Amino acid sequence: MELIFEIWERFDRSSAVEMSYSSNDFNLVLKKGTATGGCMEVSPVASFTPVKSESVAQVSDVTYVNAPIAGIFYRSPSPDEKPFVMIGDEVKTGQVLGIVEAMKMMNEVTSPIDGVIEAIIGTDNEMIDYDGALFAIAKKQG
Repeated sequence: MELIFEIWERFDRSSAVEMSYSSNDFNLVLKKGTATGGCMEVSPVASFTPVKSESVAQVSDVTYVNAPIAGIFYRSPSPDEKPFVMIGDEVKTGQVLGIVEAMKMMNEVTSPIDGVIEAIIGTDNEMIDYDGALFAIAKKQG
């Protein structure tokens, strides 16, 4: 899973619009598209073709946190402060992960589960569509 999210993050930061990666365990296809209004989606869509049954279990253990509203996504409370969360951080249900600003209103994005931040999909200080993926959280085991 770590390799998948590393590839995903690098792709998200790149100017590429499509990429594929294959290994013995899975095939991964990442694509970016344009949203209405000409804004570029910041969350690539991943489709997995598992080869082994363990891959399916690993993918299903990830929960995606989506934007509650369309707006500007912020990873920190202000430009001078550190981000709410980083990859690898443990989070609790209800913990603030980021903020989406819409019409001068700040909307907190919170964790729906206890887990570990596997990927930060949303790009800081950029437009995100309603229900656009912002974070991937691996369910905490045990």
